Formats: sequence, structure tokens, C-alpha cells
Amino acid sequence: MSVKVVFVGFDPAWIDLRYMPWSENLPPSTTNQILIGGNDTGVLYQLTYSYSLARSDFKDKFVRYLKSIETVVTSKNPWFYYWKQEDDIWTQVYKDVKNTLYDANKVESWLYENSGEFGGFPENGWTFIISYLPELPSITFDQYKGFWKDMERKETSTPHYYSVSYEDADLGYKPPYRDFMTGWGGRHRFWFFDLSAGPARWYDVRWDLPLQIVLKDMKLDLQTPYGNRWFTEYLADYLRGMTWNFAVPQFVYDPILTSKYTLAIHVLDNRTSEEKSAVPIASTVNSERIRAAYKDLAPYIETDVQVTFKDTSEYPELVKLLVDHYKYLDSWTYAYVFDESQRYGSVDVRPIYRYLQDNLATFVPRVNHNESEFTIPVFVFAFSKETYFTYSYKWFIDRRDPETGALWGIALGDMAIIGLCQYDFRRGDYATPKQTGKGYGFTQVIIHEVGHMVGLMHPHSFDWLGDFSFSAMGYFTYDYMFGQFDKDALQRIHADRLMMEASSAIQDIRTVLQSKIESPETEAQVGKAESLLREANAEYSKMNYAGAVKRALEARESSKAVFEKARELPAATVPLMQKISELEDDLARTRSQLPMYLVTGLGVGLGVAVVVFLVMRRQVRRGEESGKTRPYAEALHRCSSCGNEIMPQSVYCEHCGAKQT
Repeated sequence: MSVKVVFVGFDPAWIDLRYMPWSENLPPSTTNQILIGGNDTGVLYQLTYSYSLARSDFKDKFVRYLKSIETVVTSKNPWFYYWKQEDDIWTQVYKDVKNTLYDANKVESWLYENSGEFGGFPENGWTFIISYLPELPSITFDQYKGFWKDMERKETSTPHYYSVSYEDADLGYKPPYRDFMTGWGGRHRFWFFDLSAGPARWYDVRWDLPLQIVLKDMKLDLQTPYGNRWFTEYLADYLRGMTWNFAVPQFVYDPILTSKYTLAIHVLDNRTSEEKSAVPIASTVNSERIRAAYKDLAPYIETDVQVTFKDTSEYPELVKLLVDHYKYLDSWTYAYVFDESQRYGSVDVRPIYRYLQDNLATFVPRVNHNESEFTIPVFVFAFSKETYFTYSYKWFIDRRDPETGALWGIALGDMAIIGLCQYDFRRGDYATPKQTGKGYGFTQVIIHEVGHMVGLMHPHSFDWLGDFSFSAMGYFTYDYMFGQFDKDALQRIHADRLMMEASSAIQDIRTVLQSKIESPETEAQVGKAESLLREANAEYSKMNYAGAVKRALEARESSKAVFEKARELPAATVPLMQKISELEDDLARTRSQLPMYLVTGLGVGLGVAVVVFLVMRRQVRRGEESGKTRPYAEALHRCSSCGNEIMPQSVYCEHCGAKQT
């Protein structure tokens, strides 16, 4: 896997490119892991890095383009906040900030279209573009210090960001605070990051301060040996996380190659009659959106989306569990120690999971996990008021949704469980500013959780900045389709496995053919399988993984068919050669003993002749004595049956075998 790094706006003297590739900075290889189950995929990636410093004229052109699409908006920025006490609880209040915004999707398209100016993208790899553009409106070190000294003051900071905008496809709600990204990518095989942008607030991203603040705060001079090495390591830390997030992602579960995904989605409505009337449950799920996402993710796999809507009242035992394991969360520790108040109804997901496992056949009569079909049960709960599933570790409640701190869904390997509530369906009624009648539906959450079930990870797994990317698997964004890195990861491992199986089958055929008679037809079929495997390799090397899957599948099936034919061929090739060799050895031994056989044969023959002569002479003498002697020729008799001459003493004819009388 090639990883190309393009630096924009950097002095070459700041970076030690001989030090950068050291294994402690950047991994030279990585094993592809399946995190749940403790296995690996059998694939080891060898990583090769190349570095390019973009010309100053490209940087100037890039800055001019950014200024041409620049918008300035005064809005609440979640990184800038102060504390306010309400109902005995201290909460964070976001401050109004003058933010400079650049449309992230437009910037991604511009970089893609102008990639020739920094050498283009590698045919087999990913590109990371890291820029430093303090010429853009950016927060200064003095503004940063001023915020912390007086958090309630009117903010004078002028940060810049890359922005995206989303709308829930089911119920129309627009998630807030998607304007504050410092990087973006994922539609193509590259990702860009601006070290001068921010600060942004998103999990650990809040501590990725803009470079101009860090340099002043740490009093660093990048022209010195210390500064040079520090900055090289600083860049390598970003690159390592992005390489693992995008170029060579790991997997949550074993990514099964199958002909068909069957998504058995059961929507279980646990709301009041009034809530059901206000938001019809059928409006919360869009099966076509789900099918389109998975068709794009793996075009060679058929996706069947089966959605069933039921009331929980049809399952009394389940209703009792929901009631018994409900609790209203109101932890003093969360409110006063963590400053993250959690006040909502919760249902412990583990007893519900156990019930669904025990009663799975009631909902999904047939579950397959094979190459013909991969059945994925998805249980979707619509709760009343503000109620969510919770998953705890000891006493600590897991937090997922950034707006509520609640758990929306969880992929458990054998099924996915999702829970939203009436509050979510009408989230816009409680937002500031209001989005009356708007809310979140289930579709995006279903796509995300099923993504885990087929193997995909989050793009923030190794660095939270990876969430600033186009992907249904991220937390920050709200996409309904998968990023290029998602598609690459899944299609590539499918191709890997098919190619390994085809290669192994071809080797088995070659081994079998060594013990069989020659078959030109079988050899031609093996050659075809090998040709298909080479074609798969060619597509793979161009990162056309869907094409590689198609060719590798043909190669595997072809090689399997040839293997059966090869086994049926008569066993001859090696045993026949061994028999010929044995016969040649016997002949050689016979030839060496021939003179002895000849001498022995001649001796025996002469001895028999002497004996016969003496016997005949004795008979003649007896005849002479009895007066019956005649010449030898006259002593012969004739057969009483065929008339041929026979010896006088013959009991049976030497010609016809008749007994003589």
C-alpha cells in the first residue's frame, strides 16, 4: 500500500524526511486485524511512504480559491464556552464567535481536480494533504489566552473551519455544529487537514490546537534541531493515525463474503397512542436508502431489506422486561464531577439482548451465515418520551450520541439493537433555533450499525480527526453512504480471500495432476483459471477491488471445477514411469545373466540327446535280437486317428492327441 504525503505551506527546513520514515514514527507494515474474535485476516500490508512539498505557487492558488468560497458567520461555537448554573446544575453555554467557513465538499473537489499540480494520486494507495495556512483568518495565541482568562467576555477570536451540512432523510432534522471541522475527505482516496484551522471540539479533537498556538505556547523554533525533530514527530503522529483510519483499516467483525445480505429489520413500537399518531412509525425507516447504501458498498452482493413494524404489546414478556429494566438517570457524579448531566429514561440493553437471543426464531425463523446468504437481524425500538438504551461497564454508563450522551445503537455480532425515542422524532422542537416538527429517524443509524455487522470500523478508531470524513460509519457526520475507505476495506478483504483460495486450489490441482495421465483439456482449464487469477491481481493492483472480486470469484470456481475433473483422471503418470523403470532394471539383470543361461541350456540339451540316443540304440539291439529290427525310419508308427507318423512308444499322438490302440 502506497501512502503519499503532500505538504502545503511548509518550509522544507522544518521537516526531516530522513527521520520521518523511522518505524517508531510511521509503521512499515501492519497486520489486518479482526478486533472482536482475536483473529487476523491473513493479510499483511507493507506500507511505502513518499513525500512531496507542494510549490509555493500551488499554495497561493489554493489560498485564493479558499478566499473565493469563504463565508463568515457569527454563530455559537462549541469550543468556546462558559459555565452557567441552572436548577443547581452547572452547564456549558456556547459562545457566539465570528467563524470563517469553507465548504468542505467544494474544497475536496478542488484538490481532486488540481491534483496534477502536486504529482497526482498513486494508482495503488492513499494521499494525505497536510497544509499550514495562517494567511487565512485564524485564531492567534493572544486570542487563545484571552479566552481562558475571561471565558464570559465577548469573543474576539477569528478561527477558520471546513463545513458540511446534513438533513435527516426520514424526519428532516438538521444536526447542528457540523461547521467546525479542521479536515475532510473520503469521497476519493485522499484526505486533507489544515494545521492552522480550529480549534474544533469533538471528543479528543478539542486538544488538537492550531499549530500557530502550539508553536508560540511551547516557544518552538522549527529551524533548530530540536524544533525540526519535534515537528517531524508531530506530523508523523497525525499520519500514523490517518494511515490506519483510511489506508489500511481494521475490522470489527469477520467480514463474510456472501452472495446476499438479508437485513431482517424489526421495528418495535413502544410509544403511547398519542405519540404514534404524531409520528407514524413507517415514516422513520427508508428501506430504499438502506439498500442503496449496501449496493454501493459491495455491488457484487445482493441486498434484501425486510422491514417489519410491530407493537411491543404483541410480546408481553418483552414489555415486562422493558418495564422492569427501566430507570430514570440522574447521577450526581455525572452532573457535578463530569459536568455532563444525563437526565433521561434508560433501559438496560443486556436483559433485552438476552431475550432477543432466546427468542430469535420468533422474529427471524431462518438465520444464515454462509456464502449464499448472510442474515443480519436488526431490532429497532421506538421508545416513549426521552428514553434510550444504556450499556454500562460496572457503574459507568456508555455515551455515544453527542447531543444527548445516550446510546443510539449497538452491533453485537449476532444482531444489532437500536433505540430512539419520541424526543428524537421531534428533536427540532427542542433545538435552538427551533426546527419545528423535524427530527431524527432510524435509517442512518441502521446503515451505521449494519456497517459494523458486515465488519466495518469507525473512521476515528486511531485518531478522532478521522471523523471529519464522508462516511456513514462516522459519529460527527451524518452520511447515508459509505466512504471510499469503507468500500476499499470491505471489497479488498473479499478479493484477498478469493484470490488466496483460488491460488491454493490451483496449487492443489497441480499436485494432483502429477499422479495422473496427461490431459491437454485439463491443462487448458487450469491455464484459464491462472489467467483469471492474473486478471484479478491486475485489477487489485489498480485498487479496482470490485473488479478483482469478480475475476477472483471466477478463478476460484473455475479451479474448483478443474480440481474435481483432475481427481477423476486415471492414475498413471508417476506409477507408469516407476513400472517402466522397474522393467528396465529387470531387463538389464537378464542381459547380464544371458551367457550363463546359454551355457547351461546347451549342456542340458546335449545330455538329453545322449540319453535319447542310448535309449533308441538299446531298443534297436532288442529288435535285432528278436528278429524284428528294421531301419529307424521304418520303426515309426502312424496315428490310428490322424495318420501322421508318431514314435513307436507313443501312447498319445503328438499331432492330434488321440490315444493309440
